Amino acid sequence: ASPWPGHLKHLVYPGFLKWEPFCRFLQGYAQAAALEGGAIRRLPDYIRCIWLYVSLKRLLEKGPRPADALDALQEGLALTRWGEANAHQMTEAALWGMSAV
Repeated sequence: ASPWPGHLKHLVYPGFLKWEPFCRFLQGYAQAAALEGGAIRRLPDYIRCIWLYVSLKRLLEKGPRPADALDALQEGLALTRWGEANAHQMTEAALWGMSAV
């Protein structure tokens, strides 16, 4: 993730994906286990689920109703919207990563 000053203060992730490290990760992953076409198409959904799961889990570890829950939820939604808006680019990066191996 990339830091975005003043944004995502309440989540485990400081910001949105940095494309170059993301692409390098996908290339390395492809060397260990190739993603199938369906998994590539669902990759943006997987990533958004991981972001939400980890962020909400970390938030709930603070207690049943942490004071910053609403702020964290808003940031989680912003992260999810960003992932949705960039789903095509994530998919293209995965396809490129698989073809570069």
